[in-house]
Amino acid sequence: MEVESFLGQKPDYLFEELSGDWYVSREDDHARARFFARPESLRIYPVIVCLDKDCYLNDSGRSEEDTGYFSRMIEIGPICLYRAQRTYKESIPVKAYNPVNGHPFLESTIQRERTVQVLTMWRPQTGEWQILDRQSFEHWTGQSTDPQAREGELIRGIRSYNRLVESQNDLNERP
Repeated sequence: MEVESFLGQKPDYLFEELSGDWYVSREDDHARARFFARPESLRIYPVIVCLDKDCYLNDSGRSEEDTGYFSRMIEIGPICLYRAQRTYKESIPVKAYNPVNGHPFLESTIQRERTVQVLTMWRPQTGEWQILDRQSFEHWTGQSTDPQAREGELIRGIRSYNRLVESQNDLNERP
């Protein structure tokens, strides 16, 4: 579904209307999918897919031409949270030593790819996203945190922020 449909809680397609392949990996909270809308057999590229009370956000950093990768959303609200898998290149210094005298005779660096899971915030209303850390948490929520705050504390802070915003919206909508 598209973001507007997600915000309105009205899916573009019911899951029964789709055909294609769908694989959910519970190990890393990701899913891979190829979807086609029936009966037109049109290839669709959803931003969000919801299945069995879990919603998955398209992880465009990992998606390929024929396969979409989706990250399970940990928190859904004004600020959504999900874990994205990212691959970074890092330079590692290496030395080759002369076995006779033990002195280095060659120094260089090699490039290695490192894959990490990053906790990411996403605002559906604006499409903004940012990796969750103390500074980004304070910027997005306006709340200060302990300089030593751990990931779990930041997640709880986002959940509290979402509940507060949603309750304020409910109050504003009352006649």
